Amino acid sequence: MINKKRLCILFLVSAMLFSGAGCASKKQLPADTNSLDSYVTIDTLPAETEEKIEILAAESDYFSFVSDPNCPEKPQFINPLSGLGASEDVSDMRPVAIMVNNIRAACPQVGISQGDIIYECLAEGGITRMLMLSNDYRNLEKVGSIRSSRPYYIDFAMSHDAIYVHAGGSEDAYAAISNRRINNLDGVRGAHATEIFYRDQERLKTMSLEHTMVSDGEKLVMGIDLLGYREEHTDDFVNTILTPDWGFKLDLEGTAANYIKIPYNPSGADTQIVEYEYDAQKGKYLRWQFIHEEHIDSMNGEQLAFDNIIIIKMPHVVTNDYYNHRMVDTVGEGSGYFITGGEMIEINWSKAGEDAEMYFTDINGAPLVINRGKTIINVVDDDVHKGIIIE
Repeated sequence: MINKKRLCILFLVSAMLFSGAGCASKKQLPADTNSLDSYVTIDTLPAETEEKIEILAAESDYFSFVSDPNCPEKPQFINPLSGLGASEDVSDMRPVAIMVNNIRAACPQVGISQGDIIYECLAEGGITRMLMLSNDYRNLEKVGSIRSSRPYYIDFAMSHDAIYVHAGGSEDAYAAISNRRINNLDGVRGAHATEIFYRDQERLKTMSLEHTMVSDGEKLVMGIDLLGYREEHTDDFVNTILTPDWGFKLDLEGTAANYIKIPYNPSGADTQIVEYEYDAQKGKYLRWQFIHEEHIDSMNGEQLAFDNIIIIKMPHVVTNDYYNHRMVDTVGEGSGYFITGGEMIEINWSKAGEDAEMYFTDINGAPLVINRGKTIINVVDDDVHKGIIIE
């Protein structure tokens, strides 16, 4: 059920307008709805169309909507983070955001391919860590290894009003969790930790203890219930992840992007070079990391693949404390790239506060629409940004 009080971005239209149209022609959108200042509320729509509206973006110079000849039958429920089918109505449900280890010694991870959106960003020592978001999390199979928090990952989680899942954290991360009253499940200092988290016996056979903490959907649901956390979004939350109407996909009008290289840490013991190669037949970007090693999920033995790649530049500062922790300035605005379907365009991002939603637009200010499917958001500093290759 769609919440009447929730603000929906830009252009809303009844799905009845397109019933029976199949997968034919490009959609023509009004040219005067190309600003983030253009909001409407569902209260303005007739009651009989409340459950039939779809969110569409403003017309852009850089992308349009074309029919998707491979579109399956529309599912009953749609995941708002991926635009794909869901097992139940999760349209108003808060997702979980799980901190996942990505150091070489902890790979392969288990269950990470289940994520709807993954954020990747540098941590200390030249390694990256991942934040895996899942909206339909009740059905998550085992996922991990789950590792410790850093403040900027909390900011990414709060962009989606998520329940934050971690195992320990830096002292400034714990301070942020306390001061901002973050709903979190903690496998180290948290209440009910032994009921929510467990050690993966298979990983214990080949990995150190710190790389073996996992959880799953059943245990996360139990933990959320035990701690009494809010399960639905507040009325003023805005989901800024926009996908095309069912039966359509993006036609991006940018530059070629069949290979992407992100040199997070191009040398040293913890070399981390992320690469993506576009598989045109699958319409997905396959991922490599470290030194051209396939990024595998041990749950299914498959290489990670994404429909959308977003790269954003944010200021990083090394704190020079004992651990050389980093601080990432997630508040403000900046630039980046959006990549899908073998094409790339430049984009901008903005985030008004640590707990505010993050918005993406094209360089003319039209809200960004991404293709249905899985998305990875690579956050980079200025030095890494200079070494990025997209071709």
